[in-house]
Amino acid sequence: MIGDNRDNSNDSRFWGSVPYKLIVGKPWLIYMSVEHRSYDSVFNGDEYGSGKDNAGLKRVCGELELNSEACETLWDKQRYSVRWGRVGRRIESIQLEQPIE
Repeated sequence: MIGDNRDNSNDSRFWGSVPYKLIVGKPWLIYMSVEHRSYDSVFNGDEYGSGKDNAGLKRVCGELELNSEACETLWDKQRYSVRWGRVGRRIESIQLEQPIE
């Protein structure tokens, strides 16, 4: 089980598996998706190593060195932007495709 705030919640990645009998709902659509993570959390992750997303940084920074002030500036410019490629997507379509930022 992943929480509705995957980058800022303790869910099965932290606590372990949820027994099937305790699952009362099923997600079917991504209503809204906003990138809110800081450059530091994307580059380094949290104390458990989760949240690290150097592939996401690479998409934003292109050929720039990931550990640079220029890359951090680019990331901060797009921070809090809507990830339009995810909005309105059905969950089953996400399971079959590559992730969209």
